[in-house]
Amino acid sequence: MNALERNDILPLLTKFIINNDSLEKLQFHLQSFNPLKVLKMNHYEIRHSNILGWLLDPGENHNLGDAPLKKFIIEVLSHEMNSDKAVEQKTNSLALTEADVFLRHLMDAEVYREWNKQKHPTNKKYFIDLVVVSRHHKFAMIIENKVHAGEGKDQLNLYYEMISRYYPDYTILPVFLTLFPDTPPSDDRYFSYSHLDWYLLMSRYLPLQQHNMNNQVYEFIGYYLELLKDLTLPEAKHIELCRDIYKEHKSAIEQILLLDQVEAPADTTSRTVYEIVHKYKAVSKYIKDFGEVDMFDSAMQQFIGQHPNLAYCGNIGKSSFWFYPKAYEEIPNFRQLTHERWTYCPYPVPYIFGKDKNNAMYLKVEVGHCKDSYSDERLNFILHAETKLGISTRRKPKINQIKKESVPVDWSSESSILNRMNQLYEEKFGDFHPKLLDCVATFNW
Repeated sequence: MNALERNDILPLLTKFIINNDSLEKLQFHLQSFNPLKVLKMNHYEIRHSNILGWLLDPGENHNLGDAPLKKFIIEVLSHEMNSDKAVEQKTNSLALTEADVFLRHLMDAEVYREWNKQKHPTNKKYFIDLVVVSRHHKFAMIIENKVHAGEGKDQLNLYYEMISRYYPDYTILPVFLTLFPDTPPSDDRYFSYSHLDWYLLMSRYLPLQQHNMNNQVYEFIGYYLELLKDLTLPEAKHIELCRDIYKEHKSAIEQILLLDQVEAPADTTSRTVYEIVHKYKAVSKYIKDFGEVDMFDSAMQQFIGQHPNLAYCGNIGKSSFWFYPKAYEEIPNFRQLTHERWTYCPYPVPYIFGKDKNNAMYLKVEVGHCKDSYSDERLNFILHAETKLGISTRRKPKINQIKKESVPVDWSSESSILNRMNQLYEEKFGDFHPKLLDCVATFNW
């Protein structure tokens, strides 16, 4: 029997799509007009790469010159994600610093999409998402762009070797651009960078350049950034909706995703099921992506429930979870900080549970991103924290880690995850909490 002909499928799907207020609310948000959504760009890496390549090309008609390219390279070189890897080895082999990039003109840079000029020794052709080449500076950058797909077998190594052979005397910067910043590339030569950080960089930079840009170009980039925000920072209320919908209609959603590849049938009933599947497959995938609660997520919700003095404030995917002491809210002027000044986390000094590259769980406190107009205040707080807490930081312009502890964990056991969370928070950070609260409270916000 064709899967579409099963008697239980249509009633299941009907219950999911008809008079479902939560689904209608979610669709209202997802269907807000964005021409790039109409083109289904949010689902295809190749279309993301087309716009990224256009923005990084100094010769294109965005009128931003080489600024996006230089900012991208500088961010990759200086990013925290790359700080605990073989930086000295990379820097020595790369012979390239942030200052070098800042001082150079890269207006000669050429951007190639689906680069395939060098065949593999097996004679098989491989296509690299983006390659940026400056012949004047003998510099080549590989960008392997991952939106939803995973790495192919030995893919990163093959790409690096291809570019090395084609540009034998060039400085090569290999970049792994990903939606999931806590998942490192398989090849240690690659620098990690996330779509979230690219979104944050461009959303800060774009408004400063509006007066130099054509209105249509400015709006187009704005639509692109909206798309990146949906991919990387779904609003908490949408995540809650997704969880509620998935919990109640899990079977229907799984069936829609399962039947997506079935060919169109001839009979009426099966045809109705087929039409429902194809109309609701995109929203079903979105609901599953953000509504399926994994053990880390579930343990996090339990952890917050066990600590009424803490407030949950967001996450990146299913690998990093932010929270803060509710006592922060009693600090004068602190309630006004939120998104007025700070970008992806509602408050400037969050606690973060996450999973590191060694598969251990960490808890850290950091001073996060702020909007450019508040960068002086951010630096003053970092100096204040160094004095009050007796620590030294790198004083980076984006993220400054104040404290971090890690423990091994059994990720297949929800109780183990929860126990480790409490161990980190209560034992490893026990004496630190009042010191941090005093530090935050005594700063002149």
